[in-house]
Amino acid sequence: MHLKILEVIEIYDIKLLSPRSKTLLLLVDEYLKETPLKIGDLLHYAGATLLNVEYLASWNKGDFNPDYEKIINQVNKKKNLKTIKVGTPSMILEWLK
Repeated sequence: MHLKILEVIEIYDIKLLSPRSKTLLLLVDEYLKETPLKIGDLLHYAGATLLNVEYLASWNKGDFNPDYEKIINQVNKKKNLKTIKVGTPSMILEWLK
């Protein structure tokens, strides 16, 4: 689906807000091959990765947990991208102490 969106963007010469938007969608597409997560969640992971953040905070432990963090980071490592640590805001505060 994402590749179709990219195809339409190119065909109609649609200008995205950021040149990195295509990179973001391509990374989401890579994540989709490895996880059952929804696109909205994967956009969070991809955005955090491309912004080179160290931590991604979320109260949603179902979609933002160590199991999915591991899968996301495996994809990131294959693509030579930064790995991220995922946790609740409370957990991240503890890690920073």
